[in-house]
Amino acid sequence: MFRRIVSKLRAGRGGEARAFSVVAPERVKKRIADAEAALRRVKVPGYDVDVVSSGVVVKFRVSMDGARIIVFVDYSGSNPGCSFCRFLNDTLWRRILSGIREALEGAGFREVYIIDWARGSPVVTL
Repeated sequence: MFRRIVSKLRAGRGGEARAFSVVAPERVKKRIADAEAALRRVKVPGYDVDVVSSGVVVKFRVSMDGARIIVFVDYSGSNPGCSFCRFLNDTLWRRILSGIREALEGAGFREVYIIDWARGSPVVTL
């Protein structure tokens, strides 16, 4: 299911993402605004920047009923060479991802899916 969604979103020419234009009902527009506000409250640990402004969240999609959301995150540049740095990085990513999930669930989304943008695969958060 996730691969199909990601391939549809990324199916532009030359690998570029293709934008879809859909007229959304007002309730969906409100849920989109709710999602963005919730994501902007999630800070990257150690920095005074949110996950949207920092580029961690590439994009997100809200279902037409406003109950489900898919968030695409970008892990690029998150694999430093040393093992201790990787450990710290994994710990920080877990905090970021759990923060994203908690913020969106707090905003009323019943189902939150987090997708690795580069791989197109679901990210498992504990």
